[in-house]
Amino acid sequence: MRVSGTVGKNVLTSVVAAAALVLALTCVTTAEASAPRPTGGAASERDWGTCAAAEESPAKNWYLAEGCTAGGFETWVVVQNPGAVTADIQMDFQTGAGAVAGPRDAVAPLSRSTYNVSEFVTSYNVSTTVTSSSGVVCERSMYGNGREWGTGAAGVSELSGTWYLAEGCTAGSFETWVVVQNPGDSPVDVTMRLQTEEGEVDGPADSIPGGTRRSYNLAGYVVSDSVSTVVSASGEIACERAMYGGGREWGTASAGRTAPSTTWYMAEGCTLPGFETWVVVQNPGTVPAEIGISLLTDSGELGGPSDIVPAGRRRTYDISAFAPRENVSSVVAASAPVVVERAVYGGDRLWGTCSSGSTELSNIWSLAEGCTGKGFETWLCVVNPGEDAVSVDVMLETEAGPATGPSGVLGPGRRLTFNLGDSVTSYEVASVVHASGPVACERAMYGEGTNRRPLAPVDGPLLYPFTRDASIACGHWPAGSTDYPYFGAPRAGTRLHAGIDIYPAAGAGAPVRAMKAGTVVRTGLFYTRYTGEQTFAVLVDHGDFVANYAELRPLGAWVQPGAGVARGQVIGYVSGTVQLHFEMYTPGTTGWLSWYGPQPANLIDPTAMMLGLY
Repeated sequence: MRVSGTVGKNVLTSVVAAAALVLALTCVTTAEASAPRPTGGAASERDWGTCAAAEESPAKNWYLAEGCTAGGFETWVVVQNPGAVTADIQMDFQTGAGAVAGPRDAVAPLSRSTYNVSEFVTSYNVSTTVTSSSGVVCERSMYGNGREWGTGAAGVSELSGTWYLAEGCTAGSFETWVVVQNPGDSPVDVTMRLQTEEGEVDGPADSIPGGTRRSYNLAGYVVSDSVSTVVSASGEIACERAMYGGGREWGTASAGRTAPSTTWYMAEGCTLPGFETWVVVQNPGTVPAEIGISLLTDSGELGGPSDIVPAGRRRTYDISAFAPRENVSSVVAASAPVVVERAVYGGDRLWGTCSSGSTELSNIWSLAEGCTGKGFETWLCVVNPGEDAVSVDVMLETEAGPATGPSGVLGPGRRLTFNLGDSVTSYEVASVVHASGPVACERAMYGEGTNRRPLAPVDGPLLYPFTRDASIACGHWPAGSTDYPYFGAPRAGTRLHAGIDIYPAAGAGAPVRAMKAGTVVRTGLFYTRYTGEQTFAVLVDHGDFVANYAELRPLGAWVQPGAGVARGQVIGYVSGTVQLHFEMYTPGTTGWLSWYGPQPANLIDPTAMMLGLY
């Protein structure tokens, strides 16, 4: 094994003894968040997140397999020139229909340039090739649904006939797509093997014409919580994986790797409240791999999971079980070559990021993407797995030229995080990290969506309809019922229903989420059921409307008037009524109400909004 310093010592000795600790889990049920998630930097909301491992060496050729510019998608290609001479670049696109010429440009030394791919091609399948006269670094960012989600990945500087993608899930509401780019002139035959926790499954097989790109939905071949992929080709290609969840409420992407390794470094990771971090290990080999994961935090090293990953299988590990409430980096040491990725989710899976990390340490790292303008955050994560402290200095490269970035001293076996917004405010920020000793580095970027669309307050699909005609017709309630869920439905004593009742499939205990960011206005007892169960309500001012989330279990201690809530944050759980009673009011409303006769002026019918969300 190639393991630097203190990390990984005696890892394999402890592997077999600790094999019972294996947590073969993925696509987990989101942990119940009991407190507001941490935020920082320039952005007030985190609607999306992207992440990418740093690049050790600039190159003259870059390939970015993923991309889409149709159907409300945005794709941006970022080119960083960390060198001392101007870089003349040529960008070309491979689509489902063939090759398309892109921009030709000159990128000044110590600067970065950004290109909107939709200005050159409109297609659901767009890969990018960048050719430069001198060494540059390239990344791609992609957004959808008005920037409600975003994905990003560093390009690859070499093509290969074999690619490995550790992460993937096709069960539940998850989608996993493998994207193959053929920038060459000749057709390439491609086959895929899908590796799950139970074993291997045959995946797609295809012939990809020269100058084109293809996308493959793995759900057509296997339904599993854990799906890794091995791509084999008759010629040289580039490969990425895109994964979506929650009806494309979030997305992640990561470039494939061309070779397994016995050591992996992943600088990013967080298990603070509202965050999840998972390490995925794929063993594409023919012998079992004994693995040990060491966890490096801001305050020092912690022991992580140990396991034996069978040949042709994949395993997933919940890092919060070993390092709760930490900013945490991971180092994986294995007895046989494996492929590793790390997935981070935040805001109760409102957004996600993913990266395969690095197999080597370096004193210099380059990161092309970054933004610290209004509504954006950019963080650099640096981890030192060695035995000696290292000094770290960051130079920032913007559209206006270089700027001085953050610096610090990083102790042995520790991780350090820099908020680039503390150093510069710019919509284009690339980074070069210089360290006095070998380190690993990643970048995490977060931002606000552009349309700020509300989220559904409970997960769908729903058990029963909530419109008047559909709820009467569905047959769940008898004719003349006083329990119909629609707005304005008659109640006992001529009272009318002030909201709608939403029945999540999960029933009692289903998490209830804030539809938008806001402030708690009122909390308290809503009503007591005939069983004696007390139900509660949370009134939240969301700015353009006030929402009453009612018939909840007893509330968490932090849910109090004046508390801020983030979009997608869990604010309570459905009570034994197995429904969320939801009301909407005009801005400025400070209490919920029961009403008779004509609708009060401050009451809003929520039916149309909820139909749009479900």
